[in-house]
Amino acid sequence: MSFAILRTEKLKTKGNVGGLNAHLTRTMDVPNADPDLAKYNSRPIGSADLNQDIQKRLQEAGITTTRKNGVLGVEHLITASPEAFNYHVEKNDKGE
Repeated sequence: MSFAILRTEKLKTKGNVGGLNAHLTRTMDVPNADPDLAKYNSRPIGSADLNQDIQKRLQEAGITTTRKNGVLGVEHLITASPEAFNYHVEKNDKGE
């Protein structure tokens, strides 16, 4: 049985944003990511520098200072269980 996964995480510091950026651009070690599949990764909006994108958006909105405990961004991970992505794989008589 397949299922959907939705994770939401607040990004409160430039360090949080930088860590996420390093993860997404694979400039840090990501042991659970298959390097052969990296070509399928996509970024529908923004650039390869999330901190710069956030600063640009804050300037566009006219925000010159942020609160000490403010949220700079929100990360959303939307994915599904492996079964949902392997729907095209035929199973044998044993269900394998």
